[in-house]
Amino acid sequence: MSFSWLKNQKSLSDWPDDRLSYSHSPRSDSIEFIMSINSAQPEDEGVYSCVARNEYGSDQKDIRLMLVERPKAPEFVELVDVWSRSARVRWSIPDNGNSPILSYTVEYWSTPGGDWNETVSSSLTSYIIRGLKPFTVYSLHVWASNSIGDSEPSEQIHFKTAKEEPSAAPVNIKIEDVGSTYIRLSWKPPPPEHWNGELSGYYVGYKQSTSKLPYTFNTVEAEEQLTYYVLRGLRRATRYLITVRAYNDVGSGPQSEEITVKTHNLEPPAQPVLMVKDIGSTYIQISWALDDEMRPFTTGFSIHYRKNGDKWQEISVPDADQTSYTLTNLDAGISYQIYVTSMGSTGLSEPSEIATVRTSAEAIFHAPPPTQMSSTVDDVTQILYIVVPVAVATVIIVIVIVTACVYVYSKRPLPSHHPYGDLPASKNFSYMSTVPRHHDIPITVCGGNAMKYGSPYSTVPLTRPEQEEEEPIYESVMDEIRCKIKQKSFDDDIKLGTATIV
Repeated sequence: MSFSWLKNQKSLSDWPDDRLSYSHSPRSDSIEFIMSINSAQPEDEGVYSCVARNEYGSDQKDIRLMLVERPKAPEFVELVDVWSRSARVRWSIPDNGNSPILSYTVEYWSTPGGDWNETVSSSLTSYIIRGLKPFTVYSLHVWASNSIGDSEPSEQIHFKTAKEEPSAAPVNIKIEDVGSTYIRLSWKPPPPEHWNGELSGYYVGYKQSTSKLPYTFNTVEAEEQLTYYVLRGLRRATRYLITVRAYNDVGSGPQSEEITVKTHNLEPPAQPVLMVKDIGSTYIQISWALDDEMRPFTTGFSIHYRKNGDKWQEISVPDADQTSYTLTNLDAGISYQIYVTSMGSTGLSEPSEIATVRTSAEAIFHAPPPTQMSSTVDDVTQILYIVVPVAVATVIIVIVIVTACVYVYSKRPLPSHHPYGDLPASKNFSYMSTVPRHHDIPITVCGGNAMKYGSPYSTVPLTRPEQEEEEPIYESVMDEIRCKIKQKSFDDDIKLGTATIV
């Protein structure tokens, strides 16, 4: 008896020998024929037939081969929603490998090696992951499982949870210095895992210990490691409660524990005014000023400086007359914070405003300026600062006034060349005040009319040739001229010779 195998009614003679193997095992009433396929592939599925033959005939048995394997990896994995402490993930149903999918597994992690698994029912294709941390980057993938095993994981996706207000208060709150009207304190930020986002700053709250009113909060910018702040304008000999809370873009976190501190009762020294005079790559020159009335009560100064985030360093200046100092041996291109306090018999003054100064990034090879500047030079400089602007302003005002006067003068109307416009230019009169009185006056008049004289002090009467009547006698030449001007009755045919008035 012989036997053979067919696939979909086709011979398997063309298959590679290393993929197929045959065996048979006799039984009491039959023979079992076995065909094995090595490295089965999905394309090997089909209807296989086993054909047995002997001298009496043949018989055939058909068997449908269906390949069962692990499912394919889920596809189209995506984040649908992301919140501060949860996220919703979704995927599509994969090929189940000819075996029903029993479940899905969502694996996620925030750091390598610190992963968490969530098992999801096979009937679901989305899942909400809970218990996440705010403002944290996570990675995840999904795989499917059936009776054969687990699929390969899907492609990884990355997401970042939303921000949330800080969940812890600042720590290590300390009172660094206490005056009669100020309190200087310091603190450190909350642990980074409780920031829930980048810290924007802090709220420093204070109130009198006996007050029932809420806290008054001042805003302070955040620093990386250690933050200093000075509460100013407090009452002397008064007990205060102080608390600090951190905040970010979303909101503010819980308050720290209250700290109780009492201000001094003594009158503090005057607060200096800090100024930056010069900046180099390795030095910063500063100066400060005090009210002249308070200078006799000052015994010295204290300069405090540090790099951002470092501890404060202090330099004592015992000379009360010194008003400038040069910080040397600094690092190039680094930001420094500086403030000054004055010292007196009653203690320290309120700190000056904190100046943040960055040294030059490029190397500067000239020597830094001297620490103490000459008082005479400072006085002259201050005088020039006042006098020069005033002098320049005065000159500008004078120039403007002169320019305006010239402009107005140039626009005024010009006077007439003849004071008496109606008098002909040919009528010339000469008035001689030195001629003796009672003197005959020779007069030539065109026309030949007879003239009669009035009093010795009268003006010679003048008559027109065509006029028969005598004209009136005038007491003076000026009277006649004024009358003629008013009447505008001069004739051009009157020609006078020489007239002398005595």
